[in-house]
Amino acid sequence: MSGTISSGTISTPSDGALLARLADNSASVRRQLDTATTQSSTGRIAENYAGLGVGAKTSLNLRPQVTHAAVWQANIDGASGRLGVTQSALSSISAIAATFYAKSGALNGLIPSEADSIAASAKVALEQVGQLLNSKYGDAYVFAGQDTSNPPLPSTSAAVVGAAVLASDTATAPFSATLGTAPPAIEVGEGQRVQVGLLANRNTLTPSAAPTTGSYVRDILRALATLTTATAGPGLQALAADTHARLGSAVGAIAVEAGALGDVQSSLASRRTQLGETVIALNTQIDSAENVDLAATLTRVSLLQTQLQASYRLIAGVKSLSLAQYL
Repeated sequence: MSGTISSGTISTPSDGALLARLADNSASVRRQLDTATTQSSTGRIAENYAGLGVGAKTSLNLRPQVTHAAVWQANIDGASGRLGVTQSALSSISAIAATFYAKSGALNGLIPSEADSIAASAKVALEQVGQLLNSKYGDAYVFAGQDTSNPPLPSTSAAVVGAAVLASDTATAPFSATLGTAPPAIEVGEGQRVQVGLLANRNTLTPSAAPTTGSYVRDILRALATLTTATAGPGLQALAADTHARLGSAVGAIAVEAGALGDVQSSLASRRTQLGETVIALNTQIDSAENVDLAATLTRVSLLQTQLQASYRLIAGVKSLSLAQYL
């Protein structure tokens, strides 16, 4: 047998090949251990898409969907907050209208003190309704249509509002000229938009029955403005009857509007729940593509450490083979 003897150890061609193979195997185990150790520390398969392998496609496809769903959820949350404020204001306006509906129905035109009292209280109520129409959610005016940064009623003064509505049933005043004809719409899905909110200057979800203006808000404002002019006398009876009819129609229209708005709120809540379930499902798939099973990874780290130690011992054993051991 050919070979070389040096310093009490023996080296053969097969020894060199074996050591090379053992060294390569040890280096491979070392790299696997480094990767597994990093994974156990970060919880992630890799820190870039290239390291994810086949999971990269899943991650790249699903992450934009999660982002879109988060935007839609945020849209719904903001809209739900606005709608809550809108419903509250609408309820208060309806209560005011109902109160004066009852008062106007019982008004006796021959009692001066009664006329004076309702005129004074109608003036206060007129300003209250104006302030309710200027209700805000955050920085957004909820009855302002598309122009949510400006109040739908530039002035809530009883004198200003009353003069405007008594002058005309169709003029822009006392409402802002920027209100527009439709409430804002939000995106709740791909190509899906939902109108949210109401308009101060016109009915949004329900019509008003005759003899009204087609806007229950304007009807209420006009009725209250009319009552602020109440004075005792034969003409008050007819004035009270007309006001009573307008307010009755307005209260009914508000009830229908509030119900329709509630349906929108319910629809948005259902959509919010659906989006939440979708996000959970998508994140589960993303986790499978990007994240490691921590328990399994820790077990793998332990096994690789044991394997690496064994390979070091094997290399050391091969290197220290003596001539006697070889023989």
